[in-house]
Amino acid sequence: TVSGSVPEEPVVSKVSGHLYEKRLVLKIIQETGRDPVTDEPLAAGDLVTLQVGKAINPRPTPATSIPGLLSLFQNEWDVTVLELHQLRTSLHKTRQELSHALYQHDAATRLSRGRKKRVVPPSTATPEEVGRLALAHTLPLHKTRKGGILAIDLAPGSGDLAATAGADGCVQVYDVAGARSVAELAGHSKRVNDVRFLGSADLLASASADRTVRLWRRGEAEGDYAAAATLADQAGEVVALVVHPSNDYLVAAAADGTWAFYDVAQALCLTKVADEGAAYSAAALHPDGLILSTGTQGAAVKIWETRTQKNVANFEGHTGRINSLSFSENGYYMASAATDGVRIWDLRKLKTIRTLNLFSEGTPTTAVAFDYSGLFLGVGGSDVRVVGAKQDWAELATLTGFPKKGVSSLRFGTDAKRLLVGASDHNLRVFDV
Repeated sequence: TVSGSVPEEPVVSKVSGHLYEKRLVLKIIQETGRDPVTDEPLAAGDLVTLQVGKAINPRPTPATSIPGLLSLFQNEWDVTVLELHQLRTSLHKTRQELSHALYQHDAATRLSRGRKKRVVPPSTATPEEVGRLALAHTLPLHKTRKGGILAIDLAPGSGDLAATAGADGCVQVYDVAGARSVAELAGHSKRVNDVRFLGSADLLASASADRTVRLWRRGEAEGDYAAAATLADQAGEVVALVVHPSNDYLVAAAADGTWAFYDVAQALCLTKVADEGAAYSAAALHPDGLILSTGTQGAAVKIWETRTQKNVANFEGHTGRINSLSFSENGYYMASAATDGVRIWDLRKLKTIRTLNLFSEGTPTTAVAFDYSGLFLGVGGSDVRVVGAKQDWAELATLTGFPKKGVSSLRFGTDAKRLLVGASDHNLRVFDV
């Protein structure tokens, strides 16, 4: 109970099932209209009086008598108890907000230090070199029975170690330079929709249609990956993973319209945000880690502030499902791929600055990805096109040779001199300059 003592006139909330002293809870309802424990809306009609045996209390007398004084003291005590309960509730909420703010501040501080020092490497490919991208080799990674490479990621620092998410329910880790398989990670019961390395090749995360996110940690041997944690905080299939630039946090977007913010070291969900009526199909995180974009099956692109978990902007214009999102490293461009084409958004003006219809009518655009410099954008559909940001989004390269169902994922390699492409079959295609 709120008072911490046995109620004299007990009532039960039909909303939460909690037991209260009637006079106390009625005062709270009159002041706030909410349940004092769960903070849900509560009315006096939602209270059920419990029938208990007790002696009848004497009718209160004027304040000049001892019983009257006791009644006055009781009322004052009730007010004190209510204030104490509200203070405890407020303190608990403040501690939660402070904890989350400290997480965000720590991550943002470390990130800003690194980004201020970062420049575009002089070894980055030129537009002419990108135009010479050609198929170097094809690597059969996943099972042919359930073909499809749904996502690709490269381990930071190496550029040669790739992880692929397969429709066969497995994650493959592959040494691209050595053209050899390093590990197969099996554990999901349904297709793997996304995969991400977390700061290095030692830790990666995978998201699956089985409604879970799994963390995999590498042992002492090169290919010795083992399951480190299973995160099951969402009710729908997890469709996208994005890693915070600090590599300490992870965001998972699910088809049930929720996105969850995880502390990787603790394998703990810090917060989960529900977007009523939405069914997520894609997600991306801004390079500074403070802005999250989510794409829905209903053609909406939503921008969230991760610090406050508030929806701060909505981008409209697409008419079909959002299949992929990607932020440019310059910090103010975002690309969205949908069944009706590609849109380039300027985050400073909150509007579309270019619409790209690169494929024949009726062919959906399935994937977009900026390279690390932000100079080039890869677009997947029936084939792959590479456009240049500084060339007014003109086509620089066209890569062909894919199955009829087209491309499902792509990822630029180091200095944009390599492009890895996953398609509806089980083969990983590597294009080099």
